[in-house]
Amino acid sequence: MTKSKKQILSSLAAIVLFSSSALPVFAQGGADSITGDRAAKLEEAKAKRIELIKSRANEEIDRRIKALDKLSERVQSMKRVSDAQKSNTANMVTTEIVKLESLRAKIASDTDLETLKIDQRSIMESYRIFALIMPQGAILVAADRIKVIADNLTTIGGKLESRINEAKNSGKDVASLESYLADYKAKIADAISKADGAMNGISGLTPDNGDTAKAAANRGALQAARENIRKGMADLRAAREDARKIVQGLKSIGAARNASASSTVPRD
Repeated sequence: MTKSKKQILSSLAAIVLFSSSALPVFAQGGADSITGDRAAKLEEAKAKRIELIKSRANEEIDRRIKALDKLSERVQSMKRVSDAQKSNTANMVTTEIVKLESLRAKIASDTDLETLKIDQRSIMESYRIFALIMPQGAILVAADRIKVIADNLTTIGGKLESRINEAKNSGKDVASLESYLADYKAKIADAISKADGAMNGISGLTPDNGDTAKAAANRGALQAARENIRKGMADLRAAREDARKIVQGLKSIGAARNASASSTVPRD
């Protein structure tokens, strides 16, 4: 082999050796760049996800606080609910709002995605205002309405009774009217009893906070209270029908004198 060929082969070997030793370095550098870009994108996506979850959590908290404030106003304006029941509801509402605001602050400070998800779920799972407190308040409002209507019907019943007695004293046959009046009074009394039963049945309930046994007990108590409300409203409708029959009877014997049944009793 000539000297020139040996020099060429030596040069080629040096180039190959240099290339093979440098290639892993270049490849590693490119891989590091790709990994870094991917990590940056993942962090950006995570930050957006955290921001979205926090925004939705705040919306849910705002919705609950607004509902609680509205419930508090309705309960405080009721006429036939005791001060103790009003106070109990007000305290419960205040407690739940404080809890929700505390949770809002914690969610705002959350930086770990999994922790944030847990806190978001707790809005519905632990702060059970729509599972108990709102239904509880609605039952109180309905019971109060029954008792207010019953008061109005009692006043009207007194007037109807006076008309019946006047007709009886003048020699009219009012036996059927007296029967309607007795049923009228009984239905009103039962409506009041059902309203009281509904109020008493839910007055001591507290949120279950994830306790399944307590949640089941709460649901049972709420269902029983709703049934009392349903029966109480049915009593009022029956009383209104009795009043209508009394008015018709008084008119038929010429003793109505503008007697009328209350239009405040619901028809359905």
